[in-house]
Amino acid sequence: MVLFNLLMALAIVVYGYYFSIEYWVYIGIPLSFLIGYLSFTIIESKRFPNLSSWKDILFVKSIWMVFCLAFFGSIVFLKQGILLQAPDEINKIVTFNINDEDKYTWARHKKLDRKENFITNKTKIMIIGDSQAGDFINIISHLKSINNYELSSKIITWDCNIFYIKPEETSRFLNESSVHIADTKNCPIKIMRAFNSNLIPDSDYIFIAFQWRPETIPYISDAIKAINKKTKAKIILVGRKDFLKLGSSEIFYRAYKTNMITSVRKIASGFYLNQDAFTVNNKLYNLSKENDFYFINMLPIICPNESECIVVTNDKKLIFL
Repeated sequence: MVLFNLLMALAIVVYGYYFSIEYWVYIGIPLSFLIGYLSFTIIESKRFPNLSSWKDILFVKSIWMVFCLAFFGSIVFLKQGILLQAPDEINKIVTFNINDEDKYTWARHKKLDRKENFITNKTKIMIIGDSQAGDFINIISHLKSINNYELSSKIITWDCNIFYIKPEETSRFLNESSVHIADTKNCPIKIMRAFNSNLIPDSDYIFIAFQWRPETIPYISDAIKAINKKTKAKIILVGRKDFLKLGSSEIFYRAYKTNMITSVRKIASGFYLNQDAFTVNNKLYNLSKENDFYFINMLPIICPNESECIVVTNDKKLIFL
């Protein structure tokens, strides 16, 4: 049993260094003592006369099975998944902290959302919407000419999905949500906070970006008319840009698995895009021809042709879709 405990302790050390688990010394040493204690109290101190006590044997085996599963599960959790078959270069690309990415998406949007008035004589841009608006803010913030513009924003979360709704239609719109998660109490507050903002009359351009849902489309014409009464700004609606199920990290890894590491963008083009995105974008485009607003379709920007979808930048950074 002493040999078994030594081998287990060695295995723990090897796993810790192999997976480069942070603070492994503080985890591995107590874990080694725990294993030794469990081994002594559960196995070494137990007597199995003639191995006839099957209940005890099954009990011991169950304990160790649970322990092994918990041990390996903790490794996967600490490593945020394991990519053993890919080279380090790919592991670095597809391994990310989703909380950090979420903070990045919202950081500028939340900061600009606190602005109540424009303060310069620059061209004034207002962005309204959910995380898709956050993505759009991050995109234009990297433009070389961005210093020529003053940005502001107002957050309306995805469940609300509209930038204006007639008071008499609010309840019906929110209750017929296809995802049944609309916050019927707070959505009207968020929508009217943006619609009544002092920023709207002073804006030169207003971009509105949501992960638009099909049931929102019938309400957009009235919303455009309402906002056009408050401003002379050019109104631009930004279309959806999401894939059906796969994130760009999984596309990248599948590209590697099929030995096509150099053609990630070609591999990505083979995956179906979200049909809702196609449908909604087409309807928004048709509405733009009948109403006083412009429309930007993001899908052709991401997938400029049938054999290419830009899901990884030239310097091998993931673009989240």
